[in-house]
Amino acid sequence: MAFRVANRKGVIVRAASSLGSDKTGELPCGALCTVTERVTLDDSKKPRAKITADGGVVGWVTLLPKFLVPADAEPPPVRREAPARPSSEPPPEAALARARAYVDRRRGGAARGARAPEAFRADPEALAIARRCAGADDGLLVGELYFRGGDAPRAAEAFARAAADARRGADVRRGALLGLAASKQRAAEAGAALPPAVADAAASAFARACRLHAFDGRELSCASRSSPTATTALVLLHGMGGWGGEMLQIGEEIAAAWRPCRVVAPQALFSGSWRDDNSDRCDPFRWDSVARSLEQINRVFDDLLASGATEIVVGGFSQGTLIATLAALTSRRADAVSGLLVLGGGVGGGRVTALAEVIGIRRRDLRVFVGHGAQDGTLPASMARETAAELERICGRPPRLAIYPSLGHSISREMIADVAAFLGAG
Repeated sequence: MAFRVANRKGVIVRAASSLGSDKTGELPCGALCTVTERVTLDDSKKPRAKITADGGVVGWVTLLPKFLVPADAEPPPVRREAPARPSSEPPPEAALARARAYVDRRRGGAARGARAPEAFRADPEALAIARRCAGADDGLLVGELYFRGGDAPRAAEAFARAAADARRGADVRRGALLGLAASKQRAAEAGAALPPAVADAAASAFARACRLHAFDGRELSCASRSSPTATTALVLLHGMGGWGGEMLQIGEEIAAAWRPCRVVAPQALFSGSWRDDNSDRCDPFRWDSVARSLEQINRVFDDLLASGATEIVVGGFSQGTLIATLAALTSRRADAVSGLLVLGGGVGGGRVTALAEVIGIRRRDLRVFVGHGAQDGTLPASMARETAAELERICGRPPRLAIYPSLGHSISREMIADVAAFLGAG
């Protein structure tokens, strides 16, 4: 049977008959729908109906006269709406207060450890708030609302304005650039196009955001050993919870079997991790910790090349392989990187490709060694095979893949010997 939405504010469509199920959309006042199933909830006594409507809307609504009426019933009188406010006019303070409260609530949920969605899910509430705040001077806020609402092109426009605003501090401009880069990625995933001028700015947004990170001398200090005449640098990144000193010893063993090197082992800045624990795909700023770690490695590369190094090999163990791989592919010093070592880590599954393309790939013709223990209980050996396949697609040549039958989640002397032989064969 056909019904029409009678409620002036529209009706909420939910995924299941339960009133507490996820919201999947809204139908505006006057919209037509067809009821295909009816139930009455024992706890609320409210009749619920499963409906279908134009635009592929399918879900459950409350079947009460104040919400739905038969389609042939007399329509309610049309209420004259106030003229639309130009987008250039500042929004009312109440709209801005609601916008800030919404963002605080969403960020607060992530900070309290609320489970992040496994896939991006647009929030209609965010989009509605964004439209009311379109004229706000706070481009960072408006951009985040449009991003969470699923409108990547408008999010990108708002972030681009904020990034270009010289009145803003470095932290705000960095956030805007990260949001612009994330909007570019989201638009590509959704098959949407960014305005040409915004697309040009988005191409270099992540790299520009990296440069806006500031460090003190302590944060850039590294465990290191140098051979007096060495022009080759070996930069090794530890795993999650590790420290630079352990990688320094491994690097010295590689250098002893290969050639004199400047061995450098930076220390991760997020409590022994190379990134924070923000995994919310709806947060346009979630890659900020990765940007900070990449800039940290960029500064290490800068210092090495300024002090006489002419060639850099970068590698990592476990979590350190992600930053090592991104640095090798996207660093502003990528032309000096000749090799990549992925030891006991996993950067397959398309994630590193997607992120590297957002940052901007500068180097593809890399020689890559992938080593992994067959008995690894932390990251299974299948991840090494996925990593090798993905890096072959990026670099155009198959990496050297070595799986060690009796090795767990660690680096063995056999792996060190194989790495040295691999580098020596180049």
